[in-house]
Amino acid sequence: MISATCLTQDRKRSGKTRAEEVRDHLTEAADLADRTGETRAWHLNFGPTNVGIHHVSLNTDLGLHCEAVQAKNGVHPETLAEAPGRQAAFHADLGRSLTHLRGREADAVAVLLTAEQIAPQRIHANVCEIPSNISLIGSCPPALPGICGVWRTASACRFD
Repeated sequence: MISATCLTQDRKRSGKTRAEEVRDHLTEAADLADRTGETRAWHLNFGPTNVGIHHVSLNTDLGLHCEAVQAKNGVHPETLAEAPGRQAAFHADLGRSLTHLRGREADAVAVLLTAEQIAPQRIHANVCEIPSNISLIGSCPPALPGICGVWRTASACRFD
């Protein structure tokens, strides 16, 4: 899982080579997770659930939004009850991908609100890192509490 975690930090390199490398690492991690099952050893939350969360996250980072949304199937982040940050990461990354799919804006808002309910500190602190979500400001109902207000506040963020 350390390998997959390192891949999440390698955002500057893009293209087919990186996508292939990500798939290879995720396949290897999934094989190992199938053998070990869910475990909290060394507080890594390693297992099929965390590998599935990384699958969504890495595809989102690669801009493979359809693949990220498809990768959510079979992932049950609530399995990691003692790791709300991982649960929120899953929903936030899924929401980021949904913002890029035409007609999925309402789904994106719902998933991002779930992420905020699980770990508001994570979503609020990282709002400037997810500029794709700012595009939802216009489609966010003004009366909707929580994250929509945060996004409106974050509209002054610079995204280079």
